[in-house]
Amino acid sequence: MQGDHQRFNAALAVALCQSALGDRINDSIIRQGLETCSMAGRAQIVQKQSIRYCFDGAHTPQSMKACIKWFESLNAKNCCLVFNCQHTKATKELLETIALSTIRFHTVVFTHGGSKKPSFVKRPTSQQILEEAVGDSAAVIEETWQETLAKVWKGVSAHPSTVVFDKSLSESISYLQSVSEAKGEDLTVLVTGSLLLIGDVMKELEIEPN
Repeated sequence: MQGDHQRFNAALAVALCQSALGDRINDSIIRQGLETCSMAGRAQIVQKQSIRYCFDGAHTPQSMKACIKWFESLNAKNCCLVFNCQHTKATKELLETIALSTIRFHTVVFTHGGSKKPSFVKRPTSQQILEEAVGDSAAVIEETWQETLAKVWKGVSAHPSTVVFDKSLSESISYLQSVSEAKGEDLTVLVTGSLLLIGDVMKELEIEPN
């Protein structure tokens, strides 16, 4: 398992097992479990054609910091971001954590695959989220959630990037492949912000859970 957050969680799981099972668990069993365990969508890397997809379903500020620390450790070049989050999440903090990292994403894609989590919390309007995130109090027209995310990103990121928000998930993946082909170089794509997004992207790419 990659990522300090994964190793921390594994250590916690070992400690809980030792506390609950006592002598019924030994080092050999623990070692076997750690060597064979995996968690799809957490610090997971999959190569598809000329794109290296890096999946981490971080969806809280704390988990996003761990995700970015892991991704920075890869020292990747030609980085792109695929992002979505539920409207109930800390949108500004999530995107700020990414934007303030050492990673320079030349392409940022906001999309979704259709999977939804029911919520009784009313989605904030575009104006509300923009006022909270980037101090923009101007009236805005109704827009998709992906367009709202794109505007928040542009407000919190100080670095230039191509921002895409009007494509379906299938179109977004095709678009990234076309970017790779146009550059004549491999891309490293971080997919994060939502485990639902992770699942949808994996399904689209026909990646089997490990």
